[in-house]
This record gives sequence, structure tokens and C-alpha cells, in this order.
Amino acid sequence: VLWKDILYWFLVDPFKYKESDLPFDIKNSMVKEKNIVILKWYEEQLLKLDKTLVKIDKKLNILKIIAPKNLSQERLKFVESKGTYVPKFEYNEVWFDVLALINQVSKIEIPDIPLWHIYELKKQEILNKLYFVNAFVKQNIKDLTKYSKLLYWDITQENLIQAKEVISHKPEVVSEEEFLTIDEIRDYIKKFNHIYSVNITLVEKDTWARFSIKWDKLYVISRVWVWKRELRAIIAHEIEWHYLRKINGQKAKFSILSNWTANYISTEEWLAIHNQNRFLSRKDSKYYSIFERYYFLDYAQKNNYKKLVEEHLKYYEDKYSLAFNYIVRLKRWVKDVTQNYVFTKDVVYLNWFNDIKSFIKNGWKIN
Repeated sequence: VLWKDILYWFLVDPFKYKESDLPFDIKNSMVKEKNIVILKWYEEQLLKLDKTLVKIDKKLNILKIIAPKNLSQERLKFVESKGTYVPKFEYNEVWFDVLALINQVSKIEIPDIPLWHIYELKKQEILNKLYFVNAFVKQNIKDLTKYSKLLYWDITQENLIQAKEVISHKPEVVSEEEFLTIDEIRDYIKKFNHIYSVNITLVEKDTWARFSIKWDKLYVISRVWVWKRELRAIIAHEIEWHYLRKINGQKAKFSILSNWTANYISTEEWLAIHNQNRFLSRKDSKYYSIFERYYFLDYAQKNNYKKLVEEHLKYYEDKYSLAFNYIVRLKRWVKDVTQNYVFTKDVVYLNWFNDIKSFIKNGWKIN
């Protein structure tokens, strides 16, 4: 439930007015008809703009672009060599003309009307994504680093200190007794399909992440093992936040709300993390993942690949497959993982997680 004084800080739908909430000018009977026509014209322009930008953004399936064709094979070589093998990734060809799309997006004009700023920011984000993909095609490390930081930000010293502090005082993790098989996970998902009247299917796939959701499919890494309480937190993150947010967004006229506004990943992820942590305690290993990812991202920026592997194996006690998954998360987009490049997406979890704690602490005031 969101109270009216909370909703004051959010623009929910500027084109739906109750009679008592109409803009000042529109209450004047002499100009009411004229203003309704103006609002309708604004809406038509925005819907056209919305359709154009969202269509292009959907084409930029980042996860599909960065999924190596040989991920399983390279993982096996890494594990069998006990971490001494250096992975060499092969990627599929980008299936669209990147430069043509950059030219097309650059020419899109954003009218100076209500909500224009949302679409102006979205246009710039799409351009940054396209420049990022172009850097990937050319394997231009300098530009990959530049646009990774523009899209996902970078380490802050304050949050790095916090990450180090948390993991240095990490208590002994208490393992749950019950591991779930893939069939048990599938049955558990059916329970939430019933609760929310949805039809999410579980799909096994060799991916970067153990769990990720895309529309009605919850992807799970092959041969996954997961604890029951941990799975409840994953559902809170993937289904009860990411998925339901998209479903609710579809009820709006504007597709950008069911897809992604600019920089959505910052607010989206810290709210998802907040939601999942309601089901975790400080004795659960998953609670510490955002702090560990932050620490290792900083470590990767300051050290070479060999030292990065050694630090992971030391921290994760020679669990080679686990170390491989975390190392390659940091090296997404490159073929040669030894290059001085780090994908900075993992900073968003901690950078913005602290913001939501402040948001709640200060009475849900956005400022």
C-alpha cells in the first residue's frame, strides 16, 4: 500500500485526472476543451516516441550478445587444470548493424512536452549501449571500460570500505540441511505460479548467473544446487520483484514502463536486493554476495588476471567452478580475459542498496 503523501513524489500517470485533481487551467470551462486536446496531442507524440525507442532497445539483447558460445568447455578446462588454464571466449556475431542504429537513434528528436526527460535519458542510454556494443565488436578495451562505467557506474570509496568491513566480519555460514533438486525447484515455482496466477517455466541453461528471469522463463544454470531458504530469497528477487514489476508495467499505455526506463537497473536491483534480504540472515552466504562482488570488482581493477584467480580461489577455498563463474562475470564482453578490463555492472547492487536503506529510514521521502 502506498499512501498519497508517498505518491506525491512519483509521477504515476500525467494523463489520467480525477475531476478534483485537474490542472488549474483545465478547471476553467473556457479553456477546458482546448487543454484536453493539448493533452491528447502530448499523449500521441509520447506513444509514438515510446514505440520507436522501446523497439530499438529490445533489439539490444545484451545478455544474448555477451553469452560465449564455449562457456561450458572453458569452465571444464579451468576446473580440470585447477585454475591454471586461461579461458579464451568465442562469441556469436552481432546480428544488427551497430553504426546504422547509432545513426538512427541520434536523429530521433525528443519534443519539449511533459515526460520528455524520461525519453531523453532513455535515448542517451540506448546510445551508450550501442557504443558499448561497438566497442565489443572491435574489442576496444578503452571504450568498453568507458561505456561500462557510463551504464553501470563505478566503485565508491565509501561503499568499498563498507564491503571490506562486512566480509572481514563475516560469521561462519550455517549451511541448510536441505538441498533442492531441479525437479523440486520446478515444483516450488508452481506454488508461486498459483499464488500470482502466472505461468513461469523453469529452463536449464548454461549462463553467467545461477538464476535470471526473462519474461515468463526463469533460467537456471545447468547442474544447479540451491538451499530451500536461499531459493525463497531468489524468488523474492527474480519473480516477486523483476517479473511482477514488468507485469504491472504492462498495464500502462507506455511500453517503457514494462520494459526499462533509463538507469532502471540501479533502482530495480537495489529494490530486488532489499526484497530478497527479507528472507536471509547474516548466517546465509547469499546475504554477502553484493559485498563480495564489490570487493572483487575493485580487486580486479587493481590487479592482473593471475592474482585475481588466486584471490578467488583463496576466498572460495579452491572451489574452481564457483571461482570461474565469478571471475568471468568480471570479464564479460572480452575474448582475452587477461586484458586490463572489468565489467562494472556488479557495483549497482551495493551502490544503490544503501540508498534504499536511507530512503526507508527517512520515511520514504525520495529527497
